[in-house]
Amino acid sequence: MLSAKDIKEVGDLLIGQSSVFHFGSLSLTHEPARSATWAALKFARGHGIKVCYDPNLREALWPGLGEAKTLILEGMRFADIVKLSVEELEFLTGTSNLEQGSRQLTEEYSLSVVLVTLGAEGSFCRRGGDTCLVEGITVKAVDTTGAGDAFLGGWLHAYLEANKPETELSLDELRNMLRFANITGALTTTRKGAIPALPALETVLELYKET
Repeated sequence: MLSAKDIKEVGDLLIGQSSVFHFGSLSLTHEPARSATWAALKFARGHGIKVCYDPNLREALWPGLGEAKTLILEGMRFADIVKLSVEELEFLTGTSNLEQGSRQLTEEYSLSVVLVTLGAEGSFCRRGGDTCLVEGITVKAVDTTGAGDAFLGGWLHAYLEANKPETELSLDELRNMLRFANITGALTTTRKGAIPALPALETVLELYKET
């Protein structure tokens, strides 16, 4: 029930002071949240705030997949950083080829970073013409709920810690950011639930140093 009016009332306080504005496609499925999302994104872009996007396709929440694809791709027009699963990459681009699909989205929507999660196999990153693939770590998974969100939270933490524009990140830095995010996502699968399973920063750092 979030509305565009709500966004107007709190934009300066909540969005204007952010380093990164993150959104997903779930708030695009129905009104009034859809209009609220567009309003928030226009505010963020108008104030020069970095925008991060997780399409996070949930088929059951959409009236149809055609509408889902159209609106999810419309969200790309506001994004700088996009995180997808390999299944979502194929849904949106028609290919599961990481190099080809990520290049297609980058070029069509002028994205600065495309991240693709590969489950237990790790993750992939495209930044302009540069790409890298980092394998996952082995854990005893009991529940994968929230792993993608944890991955992205880990990546954004590492990105903000780097404190530099994406264009200035070296390939080694990009790989290390993926490694940190992989660990964050993997640790989340070792406990049940989504929010309760999120690991403490100290736990992630400890395993990151070990690997």
